[in-house]
Amino acid sequence: MQQRLRHLGWRHWLCWLLLWGLMPASATLRVATAQWPGFTTATGQGAYFELLQLVLAEPVTVDIMPYTRAVLTTERQQAEVVFAVTPHDSTLLGLSMDPIDFDEVVAVFRPTAALKIALQQRRFSNLRLSWRQGYNYGVALGLPAQGFEALSIEQGLELVLHQRLDLFLVERSELDSFTPQQLLQSGLAVEHLAFVPIYVGFAPSSRGLQLQRQWNQRWQQLRETGELHRFYQHHDGMLAPDPRQPTKPASPQPASGPRS
Repeated sequence: MQQRLRHLGWRHWLCWLLLWGLMPASATLRVATAQWPGFTTATGQGAYFELLQLVLAEPVTVDIMPYTRAVLTTERQQAEVVFAVTPHDSTLLGLSMDPIDFDEVVAVFRPTAALKIALQQRRFSNLRLSWRQGYNYGVALGLPAQGFEALSIEQGLELVLHQRLDLFLVERSELDSFTPQQLLQSGLAVEHLAFVPIYVGFAPSSRGLQLQRQWNQRWQQLRETGELHRFYQHHDGMLAPDPRQPTKPASPQPASGPRS
């Protein structure tokens, strides 16, 4: 009998060892994201990953892909986290309680008298609008007009320049490769429209829900201790949400938002 029990004990431990060998050494957080210089990289560097580590402090694996595909990948639970989501980008993803940053949306246009008046009065219904593919700024801004999705910044600018479109809506930092003088010499003008809040998106799964809860709890703690404030002080390319009105930036300076 004793020999039989000893035999069963070995079998029991062997099963546990086999199961342990099949388990991953440590769970990693799968992040799907576009690559935005200074904010996200394939190696998990940049301001957004620094914020992720501050809040969740988990090892990550990174898949770099176009933004719309990153959202879809997270919706399909092939990743747990995606950065820079607006509430209009997905009805399936859970969102962080507050925005982590803001896109400053500007309008690029040929400065005719009629367009200047339309912009001043915020009358867009009769205008031909455009934005980059995957970034539906028209919906985010609540504009009544439909828009054309340009494949690139260059295409959007060219369409406006040749008067095939009236306004090209774009995140201001995406124009960094063009100086104001270059745009003016091309016959184009730029005007601020709005700051659009962007969030961390979480997969519609039990793991995603758990991460969303962890994020929100830790976010509150970091705000109370002042660590969150210090983080944004050291990352001047990001805009912190106003604690009293989180959908608006605390210090709206025209140098924010990486989505491209």
